[in-house]
Amino acid sequence: MTHTSHRFGIAWFPNGNPHSECFYVAGTLGGSVDNAFALPSDIIWFTNLSFEAMRDAGIAAAPHLRGDRYLRWPLTHLADDLGLLNTPTHTLTRTLYAIVNEALQLLSDAIGDRIPLGPYGLANHIDVPCAPRAAKENRDYIDILANAVQITHAMSGVRAPRGSKIARLRTSRLAHYYFALRETILPAGPFKEMSVPASYQNMSSARARAYWQNILETKDKAVLVRLSVKSLDPFVARFFSPGHVSGNTQNNVRSWFPLDEALLLSHVATVSVGGALAAPAARDNGTGIVECLDILAHGGISTSASLAAHILVGAVCGQRDDTVTSIGPFVAAADRCLLARLAAHLANQGRVIGSMGAGSVSVFAQNPAFSLNDAAELCANALATGLMPAKSLLDKIGDVQTQPAKLNTDPLPGAPGYSAMLRQSEEINRPTIDGEAI
Repeated sequence: MTHTSHRFGIAWFPNGNPHSECFYVAGTLGGSVDNAFALPSDIIWFTNLSFEAMRDAGIAAAPHLRGDRYLRWPLTHLADDLGLLNTPTHTLTRTLYAIVNEALQLLSDAIGDRIPLGPYGLANHIDVPCAPRAAKENRDYIDILANAVQITHAMSGVRAPRGSKIARLRTSRLAHYYFALRETILPAGPFKEMSVPASYQNMSSARARAYWQNILETKDKAVLVRLSVKSLDPFVARFFSPGHVSGNTQNNVRSWFPLDEALLLSHVATVSVGGALAAPAARDNGTGIVECLDILAHGGISTSASLAAHILVGAVCGQRDDTVTSIGPFVAAADRCLLARLAAHLANQGRVIGSMGAGSVSVFAQNPAFSLNDAAELCANALATGLMPAKSLLDKIGDVQTQPAKLNTDPLPGAPGYSAMLRQSEEINRPTIDGEAI
Protein backbone atom coordinates (compact mmCIF):
# COMPACT_ATOMS: atom_id res chain seq x y z
CA MET A 1 0.00 0.00 0.00
CA THR A 2 1.42 3.38 -1.00
CA HIS A 3 0.48 6.46 0.96
CA THR A 4 0.22 9.66 -1.00
CA SER A 5 0.45 12.11 1.87
CA HIS A 6 2.48 12.40 4.99
CA ARG A 7 3.10 14.88 7.77
CA PHE A 8 6.23 15.51 9.77
CA GLY A 9 6.41 16.79 13.31
CA ILE A 10 9.88 18.04 14.18
CA ALA A 11 10.34 18.31 17.91
CA TRP A 12 13.37 20.10 19.31
CA PHE A 13 14.26 20.55 22.92
CA PRO A 14 16.94 22.71 24.55
CA ASN A 15 18.12 20.89 27.65
CA GLY A 16 20.47 23.54 28.92
CA ASN A 17 23.51 22.16 27.15
CA PRO A 18 24.03 23.50 23.61
CA HIS A 19 26.23 20.51 22.77
CA SER A 20 23.56 17.90 23.37
CA GLU A 21 20.44 19.35 21.82
CA CYS A 22 18.75 16.89 19.53
CA PHE A 23 15.95 16.47 17.03
CA TYR A 24 13.30 13.86 16.84
CA VAL A 25 11.14 13.62 13.75
CA ALA A 26 7.89 11.70 13.95
CA GLY A 27 5.76 11.32 10.88
CA THR A 28 2.27 10.21 10.06
CA LEU A 29 1.35 8.42 6.86
CA GLY A 30 -1.83 9.69 5.33
CA GLY A 31 -2.19 12.15 8.20
CA SER A 32 -3.33 9.49 10.64
CA VAL A 33 -1.75 8.59 13.96
CA ASP A 34 -2.84 5.03 13.26
CA ASN A 35 -0.33 5.02 10.42
CA ALA A 36 2.38 6.89 12.27
CA PHE A 37 5.95 5.88 11.80
CA ALA A 38 9.34 6.65 13.21
CA LEU A 39 12.60 4.87 12.62
CA PRO A 40 15.30 3.91 15.09
CA SER A 41 18.31 6.13 14.69
CA ASP A 42 20.47 2.98 14.69
CA ILE A 43 19.89 2.77 10.96
CA ILE A 44 20.26 6.46 10.17
CA TRP A 45 23.38 8.32 9.20
CA PHE A 46 22.93 12.05 9.39
CA THR A 47 26.46 13.14 8.82
CA ASN A 48 28.68 15.36 6.70
CA LEU A 49 25.64 17.50 6.06
CA SER A 50 25.58 21.25 6.05
CA PHE A 51 22.52 23.29 6.92
CA GLU A 52 22.12 23.98 3.21
CA ALA A 53 22.09 20.26 2.47
CA MET A 54 19.45 19.78 5.13
CA ARG A 55 17.37 22.52 3.54
CA ASP A 56 17.79 21.01 0.08
CA ALA A 57 16.64 17.68 1.46
CA GLY A 58 13.49 19.28 2.78
CA ILE A 59 14.49 19.03 6.42
CA ALA A 60 13.83 22.02 8.65
CA ALA A 61 16.60 22.57 11.18
CA ALA A 62 16.08 24.32 14.45
CA PRO A 63 17.01 28.01 14.16
CA HIS A 64 20.10 27.67 16.37
CA LEU A 65 21.70 25.08 14.08
CA ARG A 66 23.50 26.94 11.34
CA GLY A 67 26.46 25.84 9.34
CA ASP A 68 27.76 22.29 9.50
CA ARG A 69 30.02 22.26 12.53
CA TYR A 70 27.49 20.22 14.50
CA LEU A 71 26.87 17.75 11.73
CA ARG A 72 30.29 16.51 10.66
CA TRP A 73 31.48 13.06 11.60
CA PRO A 74 34.65 11.31 10.39
CA LEU A 75 33.63 8.56 7.99
CA THR A 76 37.04 7.04 7.38
CA HIS A 77 36.20 3.45 8.35
CA LEU A 78 32.91 3.37 6.54
CA ALA A 79 34.24 5.01 3.42
CA ASP A 80 37.16 2.58 3.37
CA ASP A 81 34.90 -0.44 3.69
CA LEU A 82 32.72 0.80 0.86
CA GLY A 83 35.72 1.53 -1.34
CA LEU A 84 34.98 5.23 -1.19
CA LEU A 85 37.90 6.48 0.86
CA ASN A 86 38.93 9.15 -1.65
CA THR A 87 35.43 10.01 -2.83
CA PRO A 88 34.38 13.67 -2.67
CA THR A 89 32.18 14.41 0.34
CA HIS A 90 29.14 15.19 -1.78
CA THR A 91 29.33 11.84 -3.57
CA LEU A 92 29.97 10.00 -0.33
CA THR A 93 26.99 11.65 1.31
CA ARG A 94 24.74 10.65 -1.57
CA THR A 95 26.08 7.11 -1.31
CA LEU A 96 25.19 7.04 2.36
CA TYR A 97 21.73 8.29 1.50
CA ALA A 98 21.41 5.48 -1.00
CA ILE A 99 22.40 2.90 1.61
CA VAL A 100 19.93 4.27 4.12
CA ASN A 101 17.26 4.44 1.44
CA GLU A 102 17.86 0.81 0.56
CA ALA A 103 17.72 -0.25 4.20
CA LEU A 104 14.51 1.68 4.75
CA GLN A 105 12.93 0.25 1.64
CA LEU A 106 13.68 -3.26 2.86
CA LEU A 107 12.07 -2.41 6.18
CA SER A 108 9.19 -0.75 4.41
CA ASP A 109 8.61 -3.85 2.31
CA ALA A 110 8.69 -5.95 5.46
CA ILE A 111 5.73 -4.09 6.97
CA GLY A 112 3.81 -3.78 3.73
CA ASP A 113 3.96 0.01 3.52
CA ARG A 114 6.20 2.34 1.64
CA ILE A 115 7.97 4.87 3.83
CA PRO A 116 7.98 8.32 2.22
CA LEU A 117 11.53 9.58 1.87
CA GLY A 118 13.14 12.90 1.06
CA PRO A 119 14.47 13.72 -2.41
CA TYR A 120 17.78 11.98 -1.63
CA GLY A 121 16.18 9.04 0.10
CA LEU A 122 16.84 10.70 3.44
CA ALA A 123 15.23 8.97 6.38
CA ASN A 124 12.49 10.73 8.24
CA HIS A 125 13.91 10.08 11.70
CA ILE A 126 16.86 12.32 12.47
CA ASP A 127 19.18 12.03 15.38
CA VAL A 128 21.88 14.69 15.59
CA PRO A 129 24.23 14.19 18.52
CA CYS A 130 25.95 17.56 18.66
CA ALA A 131 28.72 17.13 21.22
CA PRO A 132 32.21 17.18 19.70
CA ARG A 133 34.04 13.94 20.18
CA ALA A 134 37.60 12.74 19.84
CA ALA A 135 38.52 11.28 16.46
CA LYS A 136 38.84 7.72 17.72
CA GLU A 137 35.48 7.84 19.46
CA ASN A 138 33.96 9.14 16.26
CA ARG A 139 35.40 6.24 14.31
CA ASP A 140 34.03 3.77 16.84
CA TYR A 141 30.67 5.50 16.65
CA ILE A 142 30.58 5.26 12.87
CA ASP A 143 31.51 1.59 13.11
CA ILE A 144 28.44 0.98 15.23
CA LEU A 145 26.16 3.00 13.00
CA ALA A 146 27.41 1.30 9.86
CA ASN A 147 26.93 -2.12 11.36
CA ALA A 148 23.48 -1.20 12.62
CA VAL A 149 22.12 -1.07 9.08
CA GLN A 150 23.21 -4.65 8.54
CA ILE A 151 21.74 -5.75 11.85
CA THR A 152 18.48 -3.91 11.29
CA HIS A 153 18.23 -5.55 7.91
CA ALA A 154 18.99 -8.98 9.33
CA MET A 155 16.40 -8.68 12.09
CA SER A 156 13.73 -7.53 9.66
CA GLY A 157 13.83 -10.97 8.05
CA VAL A 158 14.32 -9.48 4.59
CA ARG A 159 17.22 -10.60 2.42
CA ALA A 160 19.35 -7.97 0.73
CA PRO A 161 19.62 -8.25 -3.06
CA ARG A 162 22.88 -9.78 -4.20
CA GLY A 163 25.45 -7.11 -4.95
CA SER A 164 23.57 -4.42 -3.07
CA LYS A 165 25.33 -1.93 -0.84
CA ILE A 166 23.90 -3.63 2.22
CA ALA A 167 25.30 -6.91 0.96
CA ARG A 168 28.69 -5.21 0.77
CA LEU A 169 28.31 -4.14 4.36
CA ARG A 170 27.58 -7.75 5.24
CA THR A 171 30.99 -8.78 3.94
CA SER A 172 32.85 -5.98 5.68
CA ARG A 173 34.47 -6.24 9.09
CA LEU A 174 31.67 -4.06 10.44
CA ALA A 175 29.23 -6.90 9.96
CA HIS A 176 31.03 -8.91 12.61
CA TYR A 177 31.22 -6.23 15.26
CA TYR A 178 27.73 -6.78 16.59
CA PHE A 179 28.44 -10.40 17.49
CA ALA A 180 31.74 -9.58 19.16
CA LEU A 181 29.98 -6.85 21.07
CA ARG A 182 27.29 -9.21 22.28
CA GLU A 183 29.91 -11.70 23.48
CA THR A 184 31.43 -8.84 25.48
CA ILE A 185 28.20 -7.58 27.01
CA LEU A 186 26.94 -11.05 27.88
CA PRO A 187 29.93 -12.62 29.64
CA ALA A 188 30.25 -15.90 31.48
CA GLY A 189 27.83 -16.86 34.22
CA PRO A 190 24.08 -16.71 33.82
CA PHE A 191 24.48 -15.14 30.40
CA LYS A 192 26.81 -17.67 28.85
CA GLU A 193 23.95 -19.52 27.20
CA MET A 194 22.73 -16.26 25.71
CA SER A 195 25.54 -16.05 23.20
CA VAL A 196 24.13 -15.59 19.73
CA PRO A 197 24.18 -18.76 17.61
CA ALA A 198 25.75 -18.60 14.18
CA SER A 199 22.33 -19.08 12.62
CA TYR A 200 20.91 -15.97 14.30
CA GLN A 201 22.00 -13.68 11.49
CA ASN A 202 19.80 -15.57 9.04
CA MET A 203 16.79 -16.05 11.29
CA SER A 204 13.47 -14.61 10.28
CA SER A 205 12.16 -11.88 12.56
CA ALA A 206 9.60 -14.32 13.97
CA ARG A 207 12.25 -16.93 14.81
CA ALA A 208 14.56 -14.31 16.28
CA ARG A 209 11.74 -13.05 18.48
CA ALA A 210 10.92 -16.58 19.58
CA TYR A 211 14.59 -17.17 20.38
CA TRP A 212 14.75 -14.24 22.80
CA GLN A 213 11.25 -14.90 24.10
CA ASN A 214 12.40 -18.35 25.19
CA ILE A 215 15.39 -16.84 26.98
CA LEU A 216 13.23 -14.27 28.71
CA GLU A 217 10.86 -16.97 29.91
CA THR A 218 13.51 -19.37 31.16
CA LYS A 219 15.99 -17.00 32.82
CA ASP A 220 15.67 -15.71 36.33
CA LYS A 221 14.66 -12.09 35.83
CA ALA A 222 16.17 -11.07 39.15
CA VAL A 223 19.51 -12.39 37.93
CA LEU A 224 19.12 -10.63 34.62
CA VAL A 225 18.54 -7.33 36.39
CA ARG A 226 21.79 -7.64 38.24
CA LEU A 227 23.94 -7.42 35.13
CA SER A 228 26.27 -4.60 36.09
CA VAL A 229 27.94 -2.04 33.92
CA LYS A 230 31.16 -3.20 35.57
CA SER A 231 30.97 -6.37 33.54
CA LEU A 232 31.02 -4.44 30.28
CA ASP A 233 34.08 -4.05 28.16
CA PRO A 234 35.75 -0.65 28.80
CA PHE A 235 34.91 0.41 25.25
CA VAL A 236 31.24 -0.30 25.81
CA ALA A 237 31.26 1.22 29.28
CA ARG A 238 32.30 4.57 27.81
CA PHE A 239 28.90 4.85 26.20
CA PHE A 240 26.99 4.33 29.41
CA SER A 241 26.74 6.53 32.44
CA PRO A 242 26.26 4.35 35.53
CA GLY A 243 26.40 7.40 37.78
CA HIS A 244 23.50 9.06 36.01
CA VAL A 245 21.45 11.51 38.07
CA SER A 246 17.78 11.77 37.12
CA GLY A 247 17.09 14.93 35.19
CA ASN A 248 20.65 15.46 34.02
CA THR A 249 20.21 14.81 30.34
CA GLN A 250 23.85 15.43 29.55
CA ASN A 251 24.79 12.33 31.51
CA ASN A 252 21.77 10.33 30.49
CA VAL A 253 22.40 6.68 29.77
CA ARG A 254 23.34 6.47 26.12
CA SER A 255 22.82 3.18 24.31
CA TRP A 256 24.26 3.55 20.85
CA PHE A 257 23.90 -0.06 19.84
CA PRO A 258 21.37 -2.03 17.80
CA LEU A 259 19.90 -3.64 20.89
CA ASP A 260 17.14 -6.19 21.03
CA GLU A 261 15.36 -7.63 24.04
CA ALA A 262 18.40 -9.32 25.53
CA LEU A 263 20.63 -6.29 25.26
CA LEU A 264 17.72 -4.17 26.40
CA LEU A 265 17.91 -6.11 29.64
CA SER A 266 21.48 -4.99 30.13
CA HIS A 267 20.43 -1.43 29.32
CA VAL A 268 17.64 -1.61 31.87
CA ALA A 269 20.00 -3.09 34.43
CA THR A 270 22.42 -0.25 33.83
CA VAL A 271 19.84 2.44 34.48
CA SER A 272 18.35 0.59 37.44
CA VAL A 273 20.97 2.10 39.75
CA GLY A 274 20.40 5.83 39.96
CA GLY A 275 18.98 5.89 36.47
CA ALA A 276 16.07 7.75 34.98
CA LEU A 277 13.71 4.83 35.49
CA ALA A 278 14.72 4.28 39.08
CA ALA A 279 12.16 5.28 41.67
CA PRO A 280 13.37 4.89 45.26
CA ALA A 281 11.99 1.37 45.45
CA ALA A 282 13.61 0.45 42.18
CA ARG A 283 16.95 1.82 43.33
CA ASP A 284 16.72 -0.26 46.48
CA ASN A 285 15.80 -3.62 45.08
CA GLY A 286 15.02 -3.30 41.41
CA THR A 287 11.30 -3.91 41.84
CA GLY A 288 10.28 -1.36 39.25
CA ILE A 289 12.76 -2.77 36.78
CA VAL A 290 11.64 -6.32 37.47
CA GLU A 291 8.11 -5.27 36.62
CA CYS A 292 9.41 -3.90 33.36
CA LEU A 293 11.03 -7.25 32.64
CA ASP A 294 7.79 -8.99 33.50
CA ILE A 295 6.09 -6.92 30.82
CA LEU A 296 8.89 -7.70 28.38
CA ALA A 297 8.54 -11.41 29.01
CA HIS A 298 4.75 -11.38 28.72
CA GLY A 299 3.71 -13.72 25.97
CA GLY A 300 2.80 -12.15 22.69
CA ILE A 301 4.20 -8.68 23.32
CA SER A 302 6.37 -7.60 20.42
CA THR A 303 9.65 -5.75 20.59
CA SER A 304 8.17 -2.33 19.92
CA ALA A 305 5.29 -2.95 22.29
CA SER A 306 7.82 -3.98 24.92
CA LEU A 307 9.57 -0.67 24.50
CA ALA A 308 6.28 1.16 24.81
CA ALA A 309 5.71 -0.74 28.03
CA HIS A 310 9.16 0.41 29.08
CA ILE A 311 7.97 4.01 28.65
CA LEU A 312 4.93 3.34 30.75
CA VAL A 313 6.90 1.81 33.59
CA GLY A 314 9.28 4.75 33.51
CA ALA A 315 6.43 7.23 33.51
CA VAL A 316 5.00 5.74 36.69
CA CYS A 317 8.21 4.73 38.45
CA GLY A 318 10.59 7.51 37.65
CA GLN A 319 9.16 10.59 35.98
CA ARG A 320 9.28 13.81 37.93
CA ASP A 321 10.24 17.37 37.12
CA ASP A 322 12.58 17.33 34.13
CA THR A 323 13.50 13.67 34.43
CA VAL A 324 14.19 12.02 31.12
CA THR A 325 13.05 8.45 30.73
CA SER A 326 15.59 6.78 28.51
CA ILE A 327 14.16 3.91 26.58
CA GLY A 328 15.94 2.05 23.92
CA PRO A 329 16.60 1.13 21.45
CA PHE A 330 15.18 -0.90 18.59
CA VAL A 331 11.71 -0.44 17.13
CA ALA A 332 10.86 -3.50 15.05
CA ALA A 333 9.46 -2.36 11.74
CA ALA A 334 7.73 -5.68 11.25
CA ASP A 335 5.65 -4.91 14.34
CA ARG A 336 4.13 -1.84 12.71
CA CYS A 337 6.01 0.51 15.00
CA LEU A 338 3.56 0.67 17.88
CA LEU A 339 6.03 2.75 19.78
CA ALA A 340 6.31 5.11 16.84
CA ARG A 341 2.56 5.67 16.88
CA LEU A 342 2.76 6.56 20.53
CA ALA A 343 5.71 8.87 19.86
CA ALA A 344 3.94 10.56 16.97
CA HIS A 345 0.86 11.09 19.08
CA LEU A 346 2.89 12.68 21.85
CA ALA A 347 4.67 14.91 19.36
CA ASN A 348 1.35 15.96 17.89
CA GLN A 349 0.07 16.74 21.36
CA GLY A 350 2.88 19.24 21.88
CA ARG A 351 5.06 16.99 24.00
CA VAL A 352 8.68 16.74 23.05
CA ILE A 353 10.09 13.48 21.84
CA GLY A 354 13.84 13.79 22.06
CA SER A 355 16.71 11.47 21.34
CA MET A 356 19.97 11.12 23.24
CA GLY A 357 22.41 9.31 21.01
CA ALA A 358 21.79 6.93 18.16
CA GLY A 359 19.68 4.13 19.47
CA SER A 360 17.91 5.50 22.50
CA VAL A 361 14.77 7.55 22.61
CA SER A 362 13.74 9.83 25.44
CA VAL A 363 10.21 10.91 26.20
CA PHE A 364 9.34 13.73 28.53
CA ALA A 365 6.91 16.60 28.78
CA GLN A 366 7.51 20.21 27.81
CA ASN A 367 5.61 21.03 30.96
CA PRO A 368 8.03 20.10 33.76
CA ALA A 369 5.13 18.94 35.92
CA PHE A 370 4.93 15.48 34.37
CA SER A 371 2.15 14.01 36.49
CA LEU A 372 0.38 10.72 36.92
CA ASN A 373 -2.26 12.14 34.61
CA ASP A 374 0.38 12.21 31.91
CA ALA A 375 1.26 8.63 32.77
CA ALA A 376 -2.40 7.75 32.47
CA GLU A 377 -2.49 9.37 29.06
CA LEU A 378 0.51 7.33 28.01
CA CYS A 379 -1.33 4.20 29.05
CA ALA A 380 -4.46 5.34 27.26
CA ASN A 381 -2.60 5.87 24.03
CA ALA A 382 -0.74 2.60 24.43
CA LEU A 383 -4.09 0.86 24.74
CA ALA A 384 -5.35 2.73 21.71
CA THR A 385 -2.42 1.44 19.65
CA GLY A 386 -3.04 -2.15 20.63
CA LEU A 387 -0.70 -2.50 23.61
CA MET A 388 -2.14 -3.90 26.83
CA PRO A 389 -0.07 -2.61 29.75
CA ALA A 390 0.40 -4.88 32.75
CA LYS A 391 -2.55 -4.88 35.14
CA SER A 392 -0.30 -3.80 38.00
CA LEU A 393 0.66 -0.74 35.98
CA LEU A 394 -2.95 0.14 35.31
CA ASP A 395 -3.75 -0.31 38.99
CA LYS A 396 -1.16 2.30 39.86
CA ILE A 397 -2.74 5.04 37.83
CA GLY A 398 -6.41 4.09 37.98
CA ASP A 399 -8.83 3.97 35.10
CA VAL A 400 -7.67 5.36 31.78
CA GLN A 401 -9.51 6.36 28.66
CA THR A 402 -8.95 3.96 25.80
CA GLN A 403 -10.12 6.25 23.02
CA PRO A 404 -7.30 7.77 20.95
CA ALA A 405 -7.01 11.52 21.32
CA LYS A 406 -7.78 13.72 18.36
CA LEU A 407 -4.74 14.41 16.25
CA ASN A 408 -3.30 17.81 17.11
CA THR A 409 -2.04 19.37 13.88
CA ASP A 410 -0.74 22.54 15.48
CA PRO A 411 2.85 23.25 14.45
CA LEU A 412 5.53 22.59 17.04
CA PRO A 413 7.77 25.36 18.43
CA GLY A 414 10.21 26.48 15.78
CA ALA A 415 8.25 24.90 12.93
CA PRO A 416 6.78 26.97 10.08
CA GLY A 417 3.48 28.50 11.09
CA TYR A 418 4.13 28.35 14.81
CA SER A 419 4.32 32.14 15.27
CA ALA A 420 1.16 32.66 13.25
CA MET A 421 -0.62 30.08 15.37
CA LEU A 422 0.41 31.94 18.53
CA ARG A 423 -0.86 35.24 17.16
CA GLN A 424 -4.16 33.65 16.19
CA SER A 425 -4.45 32.11 19.64
CA GLU A 426 -3.82 35.48 21.25
CA GLU A 427 -6.57 37.04 19.13
CA ILE A 428 -9.04 34.32 20.03
CA ASN A 429 -8.24 34.47 23.73
CA ARG A 430 -8.04 38.25 24.06
CA PRO A 431 -10.26 39.42 26.93
CA THR A 432 -13.39 41.34 25.99
CA ILE A 433 -15.89 43.73 27.61
CA ASP A 434 -19.40 43.50 26.21
CA GLY A 435 -18.05 41.67 23.20
CA GLU A 436 -15.41 44.30 22.40
CA ALA A 437 -11.75 43.35 22.59
CA ILE A 438 -9.83 45.21 25.28
